[in-house]
Amino acid sequence: MIDDDNIPGTNYLAQTKEIFERDESLGAIGGKALPLFETAPPVWLNEFKSSLALRDLGDKSIIEKWENKYPEAAPLGAGMAIRKKALQSYIKKVSAQKSIITDRLGTSLSSGGDNDIIIEILKCGWKTGYFPQLILYHIIPKERLSVRYLAQLLNNSSKSWVELLDNHGINPWPRIPEWTIPLRKLKAWFTYKAYTNNINYIKWRGACGTFDGLSKKAYSNQK
Repeated sequence: MIDDDNIPGTNYLAQTKEIFERDESLGAIGGKALPLFETAPPVWLNEFKSSLALRDLGDKSIIEKWENKYPEAAPLGAGMAIRKKALQSYIKKVSAQKSIITDRLGTSLSSGGDNDIIIEILKCGWKTGYFPQLILYHIIPKERLSVRYLAQLLNNSSKSWVELLDNHGINPWPRIPEWTIPLRKLKAWFTYKAYTNNINYIKWRGACGTFDGLSKKAYSNQK
C-alpha cells in the first residue's frame, strides 16, 4: 500500500517478497517510515510523529500475533504489504458492507481503515511483522506541521480509534453519558494544561476526540 506521498526505499518489493517467502505465517508486514519534511519541523513535533505515520522501532524485527488487543508494532498503512490469501476475511467483510471502518472522508481526518485490515488478518490466525530493512520515506508538507492540522488530526483519529476498538470488541473504556462531555472537556483543558503550550493543546484536542467517541450518542449512531 503506497500513497502518492510515499517513496519506497531500494529493493522494497524484493525484500517484501523474500520476507513473505521465508515465513508463511505472516499476513501483513511493514517497516520504518522516515520523514522527508518540506520545511524544518517544529522542535515539539517528536511528540506526534506516530500520528503523521512516521515510525522507527529500531533495527530488530518484531513479529506479533493476535492477543485480543491491537499490537504495538503492527504495520503502518503507508508501505504495508499484505499476503493476498490473508486479505480474504476483510474482503468478505467489505463485500457484505458490515461495519466498514473508513479513513479520510471529506474534511475529516479520521482514520482506522488500515488498522481494521490488520485486526481482521490477525483474527484469522495470521501474524504481522515489523522489519527494519523495509524503509519507506514519507513526504510531509509544511501544512501538516501546523498546530491547527495536528490538533484536528489527533481529535478526529482519537474518535475513530474508539469506533475501531468498539467494532472489534476490544474497547477498554466504558461508555459515557453525552451530557458529561462538555464538563469532561473543560476539566481536561486544565488537566492537560492546554493553555500553556502547543504540545498540551494538541493532546487536549486528542482527549476531546476520545470523549466524543465514547459518548453513548456516538455509540448509538454506530449501531
